[in-house]
Amino acid sequence: MASKKLQKQGESKSGKRRSDPIEIKGLKGYHLFLLYVVCFLAGMFIMTLEMLGFRLLAPYFGYSIYVWGSLIGIIMLALSCGYIIGGSVADRYPHPSILFGMIFIAGLLTAIISFFYRSILLFCQNLGLISGSLVATILLFAAPLIFLSSVSPFLIRLLVKENKVGTIAGRIYSLSTVGSIFGTFLASFLLIPSLGSHKTLIITVISLVLIGAGGLTFSKMKFALLGLILVPVVLNFSDPPYEKNTVYARESPYNHIEVVKLGDWLCLKPQENYCHSFYHPRHIMTRAYWDYYCLGPLIMENAKNALILGMGGGTSVRQFLHFWKDLHIDAVEIDPVIAQVAFEMFSLPKQNHNLNVIVDDARSFLQTRPGKSYDIIEVDIFQGGSFIPFYLATHEFFSLCNQRLKPGGMMMMNINVLKNWNEGQAKTATLFGSIGNTVSEIFPSVFYVKLKAGNVILLAFKEPMSLETLSGLMQKADTRFWELRPLLSYSLERVKKYERQENSPILTDDLSPVAKLTYPIAAASFKEWLSAKHLSR
Repeated sequence: MASKKLQKQGESKSGKRRSDPIEIKGLKGYHLFLLYVVCFLAGMFIMTLEMLGFRLLAPYFGYSIYVWGSLIGIIMLALSCGYIIGGSVADRYPHPSILFGMIFIAGLLTAIISFFYRSILLFCQNLGLISGSLVATILLFAAPLIFLSSVSPFLIRLLVKENKVGTIAGRIYSLSTVGSIFGTFLASFLLIPSLGSHKTLIITVISLVLIGAGGLTFSKMKFALLGLILVPVVLNFSDPPYEKNTVYARESPYNHIEVVKLGDWLCLKPQENYCHSFYHPRHIMTRAYWDYYCLGPLIMENAKNALILGMGGGTSVRQFLHFWKDLHIDAVEIDPVIAQVAFEMFSLPKQNHNLNVIVDDARSFLQTRPGKSYDIIEVDIFQGGSFIPFYLATHEFFSLCNQRLKPGGMMMMNINVLKNWNEGQAKTATLFGSIGNTVSEIFPSVFYVKLKAGNVILLAFKEPMSLETLSGLMQKADTRFWELRPLLSYSLERVKKYERQENSPILTDDLSPVAKLTYPIAAASFKEWLSAKHLSR
């Protein structure tokens, strides 16, 4: 009697044991294979959405580790919730229609994202750098990822067999992980660089809707076919409109790139609130920090060649070629699309025997292409605003720069600072102090010129030099070009010898807290940009 009672408890109302696999009507002998395909695809689209998150947020909140941390943290929280919810629902309602319904809903929610993500991101910008990125991630990705992450525990419940729980669970999570790996590579190396974020999002929507509707149809839920009406609607939905003054927009492997027309000027923007380069067809000077890189050839009047690390739209390249026609320039730019924009829209000459444009990472170039030395090295490798790749601000990086300089050569670098920055000893660590201290460890003579717009131009010399000697070189500089006289006069009045900042650490490849040092600058700049934007409305 007892054994029969236990047997009945282990049976479902249909007479099958609860640990037996659920039979899926309409799929017959292929249901196991198809369910494993669904597992793979769910993992793939989870990572596709995560990769899209990085690209969608970057133009609005930047690339800092705080933004990455916010995005990854919220996504992991959403996945955790999905695992719990999926397992709980599967135990109560272990039916394939529920599984495909969750995928279908994930597709519908992703479709909503595709329509409104730009408006959501613009709204979230008003909440600040970190709070805004957190809220944006929740609004855009939490719901669809919760439904997609419910797939794995649900499949385990559907496929579990007696004494095979561990095997099935391992198989499901392994296959889901392989799908995630595939999705990472597909989105990173093919979809986003080739098609852009918006079209990648549309592909994700259509795929999820088709998978969900197809599974529901097999489960005799024909109403799911109504969901297919969404497919042509999404396909006909064009990219969200950019600002009316945007004349060019494209995704690249490294950035979302826009070119904005400001009167007669063109501005290259890797982010919503920062300009990478300026161009005017009739003006060579920009009245911004780029002009002060001309100090290099002015001081080094006999310079024969220069290396520019971080060409951008080619502002400095155009100035150097305009004023110093015998100066040979190697210009390094990591982003091939930015280099293309420089040639096609910013009038960088394609055929000039004194210009060699190299598409490469700045540090990789220094490490893998040895041999050539330079009189001047210009370092302008901020990704936009205050964000700088940590490995391009370390002792090891500046040592490579020093090695590539000729005797008597100089390195110039732009450093972002707060506009109300005090030039004395700072009470806490600063980006300027850490980079200055690091450069001073390598170069015997370091000077700086503070500009008005929250920038400092650092001048580092390979050989010892006094402030008096540097001032003398500036006074003797060739001033036949009237455009260069104001910046030379300004620099001569304000150039100072760098003094070590005691509270700022030396940056190394092992420890380079650049994100922490740049955050106060980024937050202040972000707030200022928002205020200006609201005033202009």
